[in-house]
Amino acid sequence: MKNASSSKVNRFLSSGLRSVRTAAELRALKPFIRLYPLTLVGTFLLVLSLYLLGRSFAIRNPYGFFIATAAFSVLILLSVIGWLQARGFREKEAGWDSSVPLYANEEGMRHTLLLEKLRSLPFFRIHFILSGKILVGHRAYLYPFREIATKGGETVPFTLHLPLCGAFHARGRFEVRDVFGLTRMRFGLEEERHIVVRPALLRERNFPNIEAMDGLENKSKIKSSDVERYFMREYIPGDKIRDINWKASSRFSELFTRISPVTQEKTRVISVFFRPFWHRKAESVYSLVHLNYIKSWLLLFLKAVKQAHPEYQFHVGIGDQSFVLETEMEIDAFAVELSGLLFRIPPSDYAMSAQMPGEAFVFTTPYDTTLSTFLNQFQNARIYTFRTAAPTAKNIEKLKKIRLFRLHSSVYFAGPWILNWDRQLKNPAVRLESMSWLHEEPLEVRFA
Repeated sequence: MKNASSSKVNRFLSSGLRSVRTAAELRALKPFIRLYPLTLVGTFLLVLSLYLLGRSFAIRNPYGFFIATAAFSVLILLSVIGWLQARGFREKEAGWDSSVPLYANEEGMRHTLLLEKLRSLPFFRIHFILSGKILVGHRAYLYPFREIATKGGETVPFTLHLPLCGAFHARGRFEVRDVFGLTRMRFGLEEERHIVVRPALLRERNFPNIEAMDGLENKSKIKSSDVERYFMREYIPGDKIRDINWKASSRFSELFTRISPVTQEKTRVISVFFRPFWHRKAESVYSLVHLNYIKSWLLLFLKAVKQAHPEYQFHVGIGDQSFVLETEMEIDAFAVELSGLLFRIPPSDYAMSAQMPGEAFVFTTPYDTTLSTFLNQFQNARIYTFRTAAPTAKNIEKLKKIRLFRLHSSVYFAGPWILNWDRQLKNPAVRLESMSWLHEEPLEVRFA
């Protein structure tokens, strides 16, 4: 028994050492692969020309010898010219500007290639290859691929159409290629970037009028007296010229600025609950689309209410997490946080805080089977629930068709999750109280 177990351990260690050795060898070969000048088509032509050259020698065929020599010479010439261009481009600046925020399913989001100082020779083009993977769900990845070809000498904007939000681990590299697709030479460093793909931007839609709703938490700032007074302080660069108190400044030989006291201002806090809950973790096409859409619906609600009522604030609860959003910048930062949220198992404890909100807005999906239990905690409160839904005979007129993969210049590859469609998805029943409303958006998913 001991000999058998020791042999198993030895085999395991030897296999591990072989895998480590193989990984080390691949890393050692990486610089040579980077310097290899031929594409797949060019490699095929090289092998074919060498075969034709050898066979022509064997049968003494001058025509085959000439064709093989010509093909071999063309490959060498194109490789040398490409190498010279790539070497010259190393001393110049080539950049990839990815500062523009990316939103899922948005065609207008553009990144830019900075190639003003680079220009290719005739019959050659500068190529930028963008690849990587986006984590869109539990063990669910999307692999985009985008290639841009240009002569250079200018800034080149290009669009990125990404169907789902998530964390995009992107890699970008520059190459010089001939127009025949035979040779390629890399230049510059391969850039790796972590790009957040935010939830898609939905169009404006009607939300409940919350301006007249009561029960919102009120806070008061320092009040001023009924008589308008002014306070003064020393001038700070950036203060408006019209606020300078010239009379007081002339007496003290220093500049003083008028500032008004803080006036009464009410801040209203709106309670929002986002419920990305599901008992399973095996993602499907439907689950990812529903989760992405409800994220977009939530963001639209926050932005629309904030734009209409700048004094409103939001308390957003996600399970045991909570976020307080006071400004538009904090809403934008929350969009980044929201893009990485995946389905999670619902918490077992539904106990609310002692202070129940007078109004609450709930955003969820048909995968949330514990929604009714959660809503039963609210008593004498106005509850607006926004939920994506599976298509039924009753909501077929409101059906919204989601095209997951449109025909664009970008190419996408997906994992096994793309084969799971959840066609038997049903909408869990929700018992509504007298002061509760349910707004549903039925979704139908299509590939193109």
